[in-house]
Amino acid sequence: HVKNDISLAPVGDSQVFLENGQNHTLEIAIYGAGERNGATFQWYREYEEIPGETGLSYTFTFDGDWTTYSCTMTDAYGNTYSVYFDVCLENHFRLVPELSGNWTWNEESGEVVVMLPMNNDGVTLKARAEGDDLSQFSGYYWNWNENIVSKSEDEDAVVLGPVTEKQFYYVCADDGFGCWKELNFIVSIDNGLGITP
Repeated sequence: HVKNDISLAPVGDSQVFLENGQNHTLEIAIYGAGERNGATFQWYREYEEIPGETGLSYTFTFDGDWTTYSCTMTDAYGNTYSVYFDVCLENHFRLVPELSGNWTWNEESGEVVVMLPMNNDGVTLKARAEGDDLSQFSGYYWNWNENIVSKSEDEDAVVLGPVTEKQFYYVCADDGFGCWKELNFIVSIDNGLGITP
């Protein structure tokens, strides 16, 4: 076994969202100062070899099915390197928080900050799934401190009793076409303290 200082990476995102019937090109890039001469490439669809596709890119027409594509490079020493792509239907899927009271949402990061008064009765954390087609929607997965709280399509919310310290909750959902979205709830106590010059 000869070590070769080389690696592969996708050009662009490894998760791609396409419209049904859309043409698209997947591409990989080679990094590192290792030996590249003599390297060969092979593209795969769902881990099955695609005949004749032996270059740094692969162009296809999307058929609407969530599909894993990959490209494996074999260097002159027999070492193999692989890059994977998930190609999913563009469903405009997202999770939206639904809360009352004092809260903010950063849609790009998925972070939801909830501020509660010192003496509170708790809060209900709720998520709503939106998308063009929710017929394959698989439900909500709630986590708190690495433990699954609920896992049901009907349980779109977690009810918290009186909160006395900062808590972190996480919910994710899959639209059934390969797109996962998540919300991260940070529940904090507003103790009224501030700093003035």
